[in-house]
Amino acid sequence: MNIVWQIIIALLVLDLLIVIHELGHYTAARIFKIKIDEFSIGMGPRLLKIKGKHNLFSLKAFPIGGSVIMEGEDEDSCDPDAFCNKKAWKRFIVIIAGALMNLLLGLILTTILVLGEKALPSRTVDKFFDDAVSVTSGLQTGDELLDIDGTHISIYSDAIYAIMRNQTGNATIIVRRNGEKITLEDVKFATEEVGKTTVSKRDFYFTAEPKTFGNVVNHSFYGTISLVKVVYQSIYDIARGKYSASEVSGPVGTVKVIGEAASQGLDSLIYLAAFITVNLGVFNLLPLPALDGGRLIFILIEIIVRKPVPKKYESMIHFIGFGLLILLIILVTFNDIKSLVT
Repeated sequence: MNIVWQIIIALLVLDLLIVIHELGHYTAARIFKIKIDEFSIGMGPRLLKIKGKHNLFSLKAFPIGGSVIMEGEDEDSCDPDAFCNKKAWKRFIVIIAGALMNLLLGLILTTILVLGEKALPSRTVDKFFDDAVSVTSGLQTGDELLDIDGTHISIYSDAIYAIMRNQTGNATIIVRRNGEKITLEDVKFATEEVGKTTVSKRDFYFTAEPKTFGNVVNHSFYGTISLVKVVYQSIYDIARGKYSASEVSGPVGTVKVIGEAASQGLDSLIYLAAFITVNLGVFNLLPLPALDGGRLIFILIEIIVRKPVPKKYESMIHFIGFGLLILLIILVTFNDIKSLVT
């Protein structure tokens, strides 16, 4: 697959995930009869606009991003159907609906991947690699992994990420062995450098189990939850300085990674799309100004004190947050371009 097709597929996938998010806001707003001024795909100047029955639909120049502009969302309005004049719980649902749509799509994509597998890995150790280290420090064939370094293990992917996240090569693992829970201290793993970060290397296989309705549901649900945990833990690791700013990807880096996944096959593309849509949902729920999570905080304050925060103050805080978000996007985009060049 040539680079042009990789870019085209990447942009289509990214736009689809963003449209799904905005469609969540749009659908909830229509259900509650909130006046919508515009549903747009992309950012920047308009290339195309269509006047629909209820609102304007537009396609903009830069194929990254999108928005649903509602009457009274960022200013006061006398229109009874304006966003600001609807009950707080209705506004809460409208704001959270975008992230929920992303998470639902993540669940659907994960389920597609699970259904495509001939067998599913359990969380039980099957056999060790030839150069395995952990087998010399307490871990045994047949051990069912329950917890690694305080992380509960629901499915095999939880174990993979928990081991990789360990930087010391010494893990505390709780297993079920012969029906009994056992805590294994200082289970050792080999480590390696990935970028500027040290990670531990898993050195064993998981036992496979035949697909049943029960474990398909289990792997689909907990596989999605596992992606959510990876995103939250990654954000936490970035905040505490485990990863540098140069290791965070922006729009350009994301397009590059999606294009590479597309060239590797449909399964890789679907998995990455699931990860990115969950990432979009989780990131948007962070309680930061200009994000959906920041707007939810103001609605929760209104519900608790039974009085809305004056619109001028809320709008000012979101405006400042949006400016900082744009600066962050510029920074990571610069890093993306720099890494492509170098």
